[in-house]
Amino acid sequence: MVHTCNAIFGFRARMSPDGEVSVEREYRIQAPRSLMKRLVEAQKVLRRAQNAYHGSGECKVSEAVGEMTEYFDTAVRSILGQLVEARRDQNDADKRLNDYRAAKTPPDIPNEFEDVDALLDYHHRRQSYEYYLRQYENALKKARKAHADAADQLLLFLPEGAPLRYTYEGERSELFGTEYVIVRKQGEIVIESPSGTAS
Repeated sequence: MVHTCNAIFGFRARMSPDGEVSVEREYRIQAPRSLMKRLVEAQKVLRRAQNAYHGSGECKVSEAVGEMTEYFDTAVRSILGQLVEARRDQNDADKRLNDYRAAKTPPDIPNEFEDVDALLDYHHRRQSYEYYLRQYENALKKARKAHADAADQLLLFLPEGAPLRYTYEGERSELFGTEYVIVRKQGEIVIESPSGTAS
């Protein structure tokens, strides 16, 4: 599902008790929740630009707009890093879950429990199996959500069918310098390694 970002512009009129009318411009942004923090920051920069214009002229406006552009560029680079990291986490979590399922099975239910100790032993082994299974499943679920969130944000910027060559520049040492090809295909983000493997 593709999330879109909409800006709604309008005016708000207010009347004071003594009958004075003031009109203010307002705008609201509708966007995915995961993007709202960045948009709020951009909105603050825009307000500073408006204040600078009213105060000291176009020079300060240019500085504020430049600051916003720099922030936007940093945000896009951050999204790309999060996308690649989440893809790695998702692959790792999926492997750990499959390895656990292959190596471990829930304890068999006996025909009967000879005594309370036997019941408690079964119960503890069952609990242990289910606890670790949930841990691996939750790790995979978390990684999938992080990947989906980053992909949804990138869909706002990356056009259909135009591959982006990206070299990881984040904080993960095991990923640093790794090259990827990221492409939007039929409204979905696909990451390809240099060998051409897609995920």
